Amino acid sequence: VQHDPVPDILICLDLTSTECATQALVDYNEVGEVTVIGTYTSENVLDGLEKGILYSSISVDTREIGQLCITSLNEYYSLGNVSSYFNMGLEIINQKNVWKKRVEKGQAEPVQEP
Repeated sequence: VQHDPVPDILICLDLTSTECATQALVDYNEVGEVTVIGTYTSENVLDGLEKGILYSSISVDTREIGQLCITSLNEYYSLGNVSSYFNMGLEIINQKNVWKKRVEKGQAEPVQEP
């Protein structure tokens, strides 16, 4: 049986695509053949990172986004305008630091870094 060629790298732009790509790699026995860079985090994404199915995932701090929105809204009410661009921090999660995300979610005990 001849297979269609698979890409070397797959970049997922949302959580659903990230979770689907993770499951597809397992289903089609392509784990380790394709480097997947995902977006956002969920239980499935964290599991995929721990197991080495996903290479990394880019996560945004939704709390920070919410705070920036409230600050912008207050600025708009007081000044009548607001800056149209806000720099938000991104976090790269991979197999080496996925435990930190587990600790944040209360799913693991804190450990000291080596």
